[in-house]
Amino acid sequence: MNGPGGISYSPHPMGSTGEIAFVFPGSGNHYVGMGRGIGVQWPEILRKMDAETLQLKTQLVPHCYIPYRTSWSPGWEEDAYNKIISDPLNMIFGQVMHGGMIANLIMNFGIKPSAVIGYSLGESVGLFALGAWPDRGAMLNRMQETNLFSTELAGPYNAIRQAWNIPLDKNIDWCVAVVNRPADIVTKVINKFPYARLLIINTPDECVIGGQKDNIDASIKMLGCEAIFLDGIVSVHCDAAVPVADAYKELHIFPTTSLENIKFYSCALGRSYALTSDSAASSVLKQAIDGFDFTTTIEQA
Repeated sequence: MNGPGGISYSPHPMGSTGEIAFVFPGSGNHYVGMGRGIGVQWPEILRKMDAETLQLKTQLVPHCYIPYRTSWSPGWEEDAYNKIISDPLNMIFGQVMHGGMIANLIMNFGIKPSAVIGYSLGESVGLFALGAWPDRGAMLNRMQETNLFSTELAGPYNAIRQAWNIPLDKNIDWCVAVVNRPADIVTKVINKFPYARLLIINTPDECVIGGQKDNIDASIKMLGCEAIFLDGIVSVHCDAAVPVADAYKELHIFPTTSLENIKFYSCALGRSYALTSDSAASSVLKQAIDGFDFTTTIEQA
């Protein structure tokens, strides 16, 4: 009965009258086995998703998240995890599909959202999960064809090199970390380093920073803070993405279906917005090049 695995209840629950928001996390929350338990316990969720696309297996990336092996010797989990982070598309596809599975599962129990709030990639996940963007297959095809996540925002990081005027002979070692310090303190420190940026404000006392690893390491040391490093995150949420802004927006322009009685929030704008094909793509682009303050969005919601 006690502890996180016990029973929790409210003597005055708001479920029957209060509004519910579905909040979708961003990239970096991936793990080996993600979604496996849902597929085993509630196979009808995956059957429903399978009926909506001819590419469900490709979208789920099962060879990364639910690996088939003939040997389960020590170290297999690390091998599987490294396969996930070896390609940004593995993480992006996995997060999109996992968000869709969770949303479908919750709605299968008759729980409907009044609002959809996405953090970073979670904004796109929410649009797909609720059906405002109806075609995951089209996004899959676009992601496989674009060079944004292979050479521009990852890999050789061509966009960063152009945006920050980094010489060709200097290696780019992009690094992202969560730090437990307020934004004003973080900003004062990282402004001392040419290749460090404040990407996201998570809470009043927690931020995400990114940039060249040596600059990020030095920033963390100067802040005297704790830091959690995130694996495989592409170089967005700052001016590093500006050189590819047009292509990034074009990637996210889809036919959009407005949903009755559901508000969609933009983490970059910090508020809900009227959902159209252009406004959704513009919101995703704005957070990619400007970053965002998630506390503003949550407080507004």
